[in-house]
Amino acid sequence: MPEIRIIAANTFREILRRKVIYVLVFLGVLMMSIWLGQMTFMNMAADAGEPELILQMKTSQTRAFFGMWGACTAFLGLFLGAVALATEIRNQTIVPVLVRPIPRWAYLVGKWLGTQLFVCLLLGLGIALGLAIMRVFELETRPLLWFGMLEMFAQATLFTGVSLGLSVVLNPVLAGGVTFLLASIPNMFEILLRHPHWALKGLASAVYYLSPAQMPTDLLADSFERELLQPDYSLYARVLVENFLYSMTVLLAGCILFSRREIKPK
Repeated sequence: MPEIRIIAANTFREILRRKVIYVLVFLGVLMMSIWLGQMTFMNMAADAGEPELILQMKTSQTRAFFGMWGACTAFLGLFLGAVALATEIRNQTIVPVLVRPIPRWAYLVGKWLGTQLFVCLLLGLGIALGLAIMRVFELETRPLLWFGMLEMFAQATLFTGVSLGLSVVLNPVLAGGVTFLLASIPNMFEILLRHPHWALKGLASAVYYLSPAQMPTDLLADSFERELLQPDYSLYARVLVENFLYSMTVLLAGCILFSRREIKPK
């Protein structure tokens, strides 16, 4: 629909005009500081004639870059998704849009697409920089690394879609907090799944299966640390698809609730 495309483009431009650009500058300065700090130690190791130590430092530095960039963009997506609707309602910029014959679901989907586009472009920039670092360091790119990159996109999509969907019924702080809590539930309740008491085990199982799917291993770390003998790529792909569908389900529920929500102008 052209309405979705227009709303998505406007959302993308609005994000560029926000102070979120300062977050990107801070992220770049932080990455550069880490890079320069590690380069100093690498030069010292090279002078000492420690090739194994240099390789280890190159690997840990590159892994840390990917991990930090992925986490920052995921939380940025969480923040942008949580505040997207609340900002429009607070500033009453949503009223001129909704008085037009635009379906409520189309408006929310357009907000999500614009936000998701910004987050994915930012994440893609970081991945390109990470691959350039690997090329300079002459590090091997394993198949597991590509799945790790897909997991970064899946996590960013999960945080953006769920936080935006929840923001229909929750304020931005609660929407962001609940989104983070849902993503953390598998790790929090995993030990209770083996609890001997049936009530706690049943409760943990119910909560566990209502949360996003959990990746059985750290794909990004494993791609740098060791070569798995029999990686289950089909399982990894299934988890990624399930998390995408999870975010789309929450967003769909948000669209349904938003279509019934009354927004009164001030």
